[in-house]
Amino acid sequence: MAEVRSKPSPSYAIPATIITLGLYRLWYARTLYALNPTTLRVESGILRRQEEEVPLPRITSVTMKLSPLPGASSVIVGTGSGERTIVVGRLNRRDARTWAAALNDARAAAS
Repeated sequence: MAEVRSKPSPSYAIPATIITLGLYRLWYARTLYALNPTTLRVESGILRRQEEEVPLPRITSVTMKLSPLPGASSVIVGTGSGERTIVVGRLNRRDARTWAAALNDARAAAS
């Protein structure tokens, strides 16, 4: 499996940047979603960096939330055993479908 990497949808960035007086653009530049053959990794944050990494065998569910608005779709990844979920968010519909398919394929290959 090839590594899948993406950032939030750029179509959401313009209005969010205007509303937040440019702070969203900083967050956008510092957010990265990455899926490699062994883990899902989410990096985000401006002042307080948050890096989450989940081994693929621990992923129990993958849910897509598709929105007709650009940049408002997301993929919710459940890790089971009462742990918190990971959200790959601010995606366009196509990217959300790509992420959900890649996560399901990687989860099936890891088990």
